[in-house]
Amino acid sequence: MYNDKEEYLKRAIKRTYKRYIGERTDEKATIVDVLNFFNISVDTTRLEDYDIESIDYNTPFIKVVDKKENTIVTSQYTENARLLNYSGSTKFINVIITNPNYRIESLYYTNSTIPIISQLTFIKDDYELIFEKERENYFSFGINADTRFVIRYMKNIKEGRKTGKQPLLTKIYQIKDSNTFEQDYTYGLQHLIKYNDRQDKYCYNEFGNFIYGINDIEIKDKLHRFNGICFEKINKEFRRYLPYNINEKDFTKYFNENVCKSAIIFTGSTGKGIHHFLTISKNKTFNSDNLLNDDNIHLKYEAIKWKSITKEDGTPDQEKVIIAAKELQVAKINDDNISSLEIQNILEQLTAKENEDIDNIFIQTVINELRNFINKLEVQKGLKEEIDELSPKEFINKTFEEIYTLVSKDKDKFFDLISNQFHEATNIKIEQGYTKVLK
Repeated sequence: MYNDKEEYLKRAIKRTYKRYIGERTDEKATIVDVLNFFNISVDTTRLEDYDIESIDYNTPFIKVVDKKENTIVTSQYTENARLLNYSGSTKFINVIITNPNYRIESLYYTNSTIPIISQLTFIKDDYELIFEKERENYFSFGINADTRFVIRYMKNIKEGRKTGKQPLLTKIYQIKDSNTFEQDYTYGLQHLIKYNDRQDKYCYNEFGNFIYGINDIEIKDKLHRFNGICFEKINKEFRRYLPYNINEKDFTKYFNENVCKSAIIFTGSTGKGIHHFLTISKNKTFNSDNLLNDDNIHLKYEAIKWKSITKEDGTPDQEKVIIAAKELQVAKINDDNISSLEIQNILEQLTAKENEDIDNIFIQTVINELRNFINKLEVQKGLKEEIDELSPKEFINKTFEEIYTLVSKDKDKFFDLISNQFHEATNIKIEQGYTKVLK
């Protein structure tokens, strides 16, 4: 009857609402019939507790009050999808549930009752603990995953003209088919507070291959631009797993899957312009025809500095000065991918008394991250359980009702947990927090 679907929807909402309030008597309608247009669910055993406080057919928009639970629900058809950072021609239904104890915001396609993305927010003083679930979509920064779950720890800033929400810690877990991705990072794009130490770490578990990466670790006045990548197994898609500041051209031989079985690379800078590099490679053992018989895992450490020089023609240039260099070997246990036991043997080499000459904050951070790699590898292999009550992995299959019930029972506990994790991530403890000039 109506060519314009949006116009038909507006008329249908208006017609149903008037039947509900009794202005039309051709048919009967309940509050549930009206709210169905707006993806609002109610407890049908106590419909008398709900009032429609306002409704706009043209937007369309509705505001509903649950008197018993002291809850306000608004729902609006909109082209501004804040949760997706998207604004365009596509219409969505945005539903917001506000209660003294929590806030839930959900975004739907207009023809769906399953949310694209939902956020459950708990507030304590100036801080927010946010649980966010998103399914695959193609808007703005649409995710390449079936489902993504994010836990955000935020601080509300109100200091003079400086107002806004400062991200403190973000924890991500997402699933695509049987593959997973995890990421934990501090702060973000906002810079409303003074930053402490920073970190950004991630993991891929794809087709049975585990990859641990570090986009950044910064320890103030001690370590800068620390990056790392740990490949349980090298594959031809290695480029897409590399952290921002590791250039494949600098480490070409480690990414040759025909030669290298597993590879680990760390880079970083310390005081006085010293740049550090540590590589660990486990090569394949070739047959006799290929002439290579490698029974060791190879470690190579180098610390360099760039010295300004003037070339013979008078033009300025830089010269590489090696401050320190060392090569170590650890016996393979087998020819498979690198194992947690082999990494443990590498750690023993790095911490051995005879290697005290490379005892600096860069190496100490490498040791910490190799321990993290061991832990995550063993969790992925099922050799140990992950102990983190605030891991997004633990929440991704829960409903928001289950999450609300769990967190609201002991809200202070969960805020303390996330606060401790943030503090740990931004105040990295290094036993020997100094940098030696290596000789």
